[in-house]
Formats: sequence, structure tokens, C-alpha cells
Amino acid sequence: MAGNSADLVGKVLQGTCGWSDSSIVKCGRFYPASVKTTEDRLLHYSRFFPCVECDTSNYAIPSPMRVEKWLKCVPTGFKFHFKAFGLFTRKSISVSALPHVVRDELPQNVIRGQMSITWEELSLLQKQKLWDRFNSAILPAYQKNKLGVVIFQFHLGFHPTNENKEHIMECRKFLGVNYHMAVEFRSRVWFTTENLHTTLDWLKQHNIVLVVADELQSELYVEKNKSAEGQGKESGCGGVVPIIMALGSCDFAYVRVHRRVGKQRVLSEEEIKSWGKRLRSPELQNSIQGPIYFMWGTDHEDQPIINSKNLTKEIGNMAYDWKSKISNTGMLRFCSKVPTTPEKQKNESSVLRKSLVIQKDSLDTVASEKDDDVKVSETIISATTESEGSESKRPMPPLEESKLCSSGLATKRTSSQAGLLSPREKHPSPSSKNQKKCSTPNNQRMISDFFKK
Repeated sequence: MAGNSADLVGKVLQGTCGWSDSSIVKCGRFYPASVKTTEDRLLHYSRFFPCVECDTSNYAIPSPMRVEKWLKCVPTGFKFHFKAFGLFTRKSISVSALPHVVRDELPQNVIRGQMSITWEELSLLQKQKLWDRFNSAILPAYQKNKLGVVIFQFHLGFHPTNENKEHIMECRKFLGVNYHMAVEFRSRVWFTTENLHTTLDWLKQHNIVLVVADELQSELYVEKNKSAEGQGKESGCGGVVPIIMALGSCDFAYVRVHRRVGKQRVLSEEEIKSWGKRLRSPELQNSIQGPIYFMWGTDHEDQPIINSKNLTKEIGNMAYDWKSKISNTGMLRFCSKVPTTPEKQKNESSVLRKSLVIQKDSLDTVASEKDDDVKVSETIISATTESEGSESKRPMPPLEESKLCSSGLATKRTSSQAGLLSPREKHPSPSSKNQKKCSTPNNQRMISDFFKK
């Protein structure tokens, strides 16, 4: 079950559709400037949200090794939702997106002459290999209890025909038996009065959840040769497509809010209130047997974050208190320096001053005995090294360093003493092999320390 513990039943677990959208990275209002890599962003993201939707799996099947890296960045209880590979939802994809195990088997004329390929062009064996590849890719997430839902998003032309229903059954058959499946129908034919009841019964029979989607008519129905914005204005279809709060299987609920056009994607106060009303409805709360995953696809800068905060205010204690959960495990502290009290800072400063006085006395003694600049310099470096070792290699404060410079006692510091990374040597000297590895400062914990718990 995708998080079916008692404390999650009926709770709303919010997340975003992806975590590395270029606009949210560039705006600088959610990710700090120091967060550079995909893994670092995921680490930061998981401090605020209990789940995320992996959109890249729709375009190419990730490797199990990559998924393993993602899993190491998030705490226990976090869930990954994966979008199904595009070919599984009858979309054509780029030939280059196929795994080598399938692409290498294609005829040369297909590889060289085609830019894209469809599901129907593959053999049964090649289809099976794709399913095996996809199931293996997300297996590590399932084994670590961090797999949420696999979402199949079917396009506008995918109507409720017998052929399409058979294809969905094939997807359920080949998807890992322990993986939870949800389907999103962009075609509204599935929800007509004559089809809705049949659709829900059929999904419930096969234990498939129906994704509750919030889309604009101007974005869903776009005529050819017209922009989405222009179509909405001309046809008057700028409203929200009727939202069907029906689940199929009731193991959990999965909601996706889409806004794909324009830079203004923050939901209005009225829209937020209407969502609060739907989520609190007795029909939903009395039937749901697990969590309600609420995913924001309003990607533009930090607008998904704003929408999430506004919904949290609206639904109150229905929102899952993720921050409280991970703060109890130390997740918010494991990658940050341990704060020091003013008293401790004062004591450390006093010890450092005494050390500097000792250095000065020793330098004066050496200078009086031998007027050799080279040996004075060596003594200074030696004294500095000993002081750094006794003080857990604490860096010299700028104020004290400036005093030494003004008294003529400062010497040139090496790059390693200054805390700088030096280029890797191609041919290290024999003495470098005997050097001790750089130890972690006492006031900082390593990321690996947290995951060893």
C-alpha cells in the first residue's frame, strides 16, 4: 500500500510534479544558491514535501543506479511517484530514448530513417523487455518502501473503446504486481453520464485508481494553428474542466493540478477554497482507505510552493505534518553545522588568543638566537600547524590575522592551510601517501552519518 498506515488515512500529502524545473531553480526563492546538483535539490526538497512525482520517467526509463541515488537523498517515509514510460501510454517517443537492449534489436532502416517509434511497431519480446526494464528501474524504491504510485497519463485521443481498455489491462498485467497503478484520462469521453459509472466500476474491479485532474479548458482543447491562450479567449473556454471526484479503487486518492500556459499559475482564493471543500467532503473521507496525494503541476518559478502553502492554510489539520515528522528524526539538522552558544564561542576565542601569544613568544626567541628569515618562516609555519592541531584545525579569525600581518609576523599560508582545494596531482610524491586523510570538524556531521542510523 502506498503509505496505508493509520496516521495517513484521509491525510493530504502534497508534492510537486518534478523537483528540478529550470524556472524554480533560477528564481532563487526555494532552492538556495549553494544547491547545485539534482541530488542536492532533492535533499532540500524532501525537507518540505513528503512526496514527489518523477516526470522524467515518462521520456526515458531511468537506471536502477540513478534511482538508488535519489533514494539516498530522502528520509524514511518519503514517496516517489513515477510516471509510466511514454510508450506504455500509446505515445510515440524518440528512438534514442529506447534502452539499448531494445534499440539494438531494431532494423537499421528504422534506426537511421525514423526519429520516433510507436508501441505498435515493437515486437512482443521487445515490449516485454521494456516492461522488465521499467519494473527493474523502480524496484529499489519499492524495496526501500519509498515507492508511491505509477501514473499512466493517456492522451486526448485515448477514448473508452474495448481496444483501449484491453491495453490498460495489459499495462496492469505487466506492471509489477506490487506496484500501485493510477490512470489519468485526458479524454473527457470517459466521464460522460453514460460512461462514468461503467468506467469507475471497471477500474475498481481491477484495483486501479482514477487520477482526479484539474485542468483548464483552454489548455485541454486547443485547435490547430491557434495558441492555447488565444483559443481560450476566442471560444470562451477559459474555465476549469469539470472535476470528477471519483477514485475507482479507494486504496488512496491521487490529485493532479495542471496549469501549462502563461506565467500566472497561482490558483485564486476561490479555487483553493473549492479544493478544500472537495477534500473535506464526507463522500471522500468515508470511502478513502489511505492517503490523498495532491500533486502540483503549476510549474513556473515558486508558484507550486505558493499553491501548496495556500492549500495547507485552507485544509488545516487535514494536511500531513511532514516537517514535524522529519524534525523528530533529525532530518532538518543532519547536514548543517551544530550551533554553538555565545559562552562556548567566548571560551574558544580566549584559547585562541593564548595560542597566538605563545606563537609570538616563540618567534621572538627564535629571531633573537638566529637572524635567519628562512628559519623564522619555518618556525611560524610549524607553530601555526601545531596550534591548528590543538584547536581542531579552527581557521584563524580575520581580526587576529590582521594583527599578525601588521606586526610583521605573518607568513605566506599554503593553499591547504587556507582551506582551499588544490588540483589533484598526477604523480603524487612518496611523502603524500603517508599523509593522514582530512578529518571532519567536530562541529559538523556528515550526510552519511544520518543514513547510517
